[in-house]
Amino acid sequence: MRIFFVFCVVTLGLVNAAFAVNGMIVPGATEEGIRNDCQVTAEMSVMLLKMKAKLTPEQLQQTAHTLLRTKGYKGSFGPIDFIVYFYTGAALQMGTDVDKIMAGVSPEDLANMANEHETSCLENAFKNKTAIDD
Repeated sequence: MRIFFVFCVVTLGLVNAAFAVNGMIVPGATEEGIRNDCQVTAEMSVMLLKMKAKLTPEQLQQTAHTLLRTKGYKGSFGPIDFIVYFYTGAALQMGTDVDKIMAGVSPEDLANMANEHETSCLENAFKNKTAIDD
C-alpha cells in the first residue's frame, strides 16, 4: 500500500512539475489564486483517481469541472477546460491496478495524497512564478 501511495504522489508531483517546467502559470496569477488553485487541483486529482473506475471519462470530466467551479478555481494554471482535460487524461492513463488499489485506500491516505500534491504544486508554482516575475 505504501509503495502505491508513493507512486501516486510521484505521479501527481510529475503533473505539477510539468506545469512548472512548461511555464503553466498564467501571467498575473496572484499568490492567493495560486494557493487556492493548488488546493483545488490537489483535491481534484485525488478524486479523479478514486472515481475513475466508477465513472465514464465524460462523467469524470463533468465531475472535475463541477469541483473546480464550486471550489473557486482562479485560473492560475490556465483555463478550467484545459485543467479538466489535462488532469482527467492523466488519471485515465493509470491502469486498472490503480483502480483496485484506490478502492481500498483509507481516507487518511487520500488526505495525505492531496496534501503531498498541494505541497508539490505550491513549491513548483512559486518557484516558477518567481522566475516569471524576475
